[in-house]
Amino acid sequence: MILFLNDKKYINSITMNIPKSIIDMYKVHLHIYLDFMEKSDIVRGLPNEDEIVYYGWKMIVEIMSIMYVLNKNNGDTNRVLQESYVLYLEYLEQIYSKQIMTMPSPSMFATKIVVGHLALNDVSDGEKNKEKNVRPLLFDRIVKWTDIISIWDYYEFTTDDRQILNAAFLTSYLENLTKEKFFFYKIIENIQEIWKTQDSYNVFHVVLLDKFYKCVLKQNKKMDEKTINELCLEKFVCEKDYAHQLIKNIQYNKDVDTLLNWIFS
Repeated sequence: MILFLNDKKYINSITMNIPKSIIDMYKVHLHIYLDFMEKSDIVRGLPNEDEIVYYGWKMIVEIMSIMYVLNKNNGDTNRVLQESYVLYLEYLEQIYSKQIMTMPSPSMFATKIVVGHLALNDVSDGEKNKEKNVRPLLFDRIVKWTDIISIWDYYEFTTDDRQILNAAFLTSYLENLTKEKFFFYKIIENIQEIWKTQDSYNVFHVVLLDKFYKCVLKQNKKMDEKTINELCLEKFVCEKDYAHQLIKNIQYNKDVDTLLNWIFS
């Protein structure tokens, strides 16, 4: 059950704005990266394909965050990001998949090659991004909503499925649910945690993402982290059996409306 994550570090950043330039760059590189992975016969043939694709995604976010703190321009960041997943794929296809030798993980290898020479302590505070202290918060929010859209631990989805999901929902979620509405992620995580055990989940995931997003935007009353925690406690603990029943019985799109209306009522 997902209820109360350690979000103390988010408390002073509820209204944080993620620069649109970061969102746009992230979307482009995530799309290209997933396309690379989906088109590689070797990657698709690996027994741990989902794990491999997941760690490559985390590598992209980490490299973006480093370049952000170091205040690198968009051209340098774009170049480094592209180099990272090209190297990552080359490593997977030429070394990792053949188990030629014991080597570091593919993501560690690619990261070290493209940004290993960049040390945060080698750059003065005056040269770093003035918002460097919010860097973990900013990119953690990107990671949280991407993870909800992609559900990396749900193995019924392919890399191609995740590419389609991110193309459809990433822009709207990152641009509108990473500020004062950020903590709504706790509600959808609880829904996902229950629903992933049902056969209907892969069919209705797109419906859930679409209807949940619209439902959140319609909320007029203020729902801060405390309010959302209390809502999750009521709906997913105190009324756990009824929540499971509503989800188990979903057969049509209107049943998703029934579930969301009950949660937010």
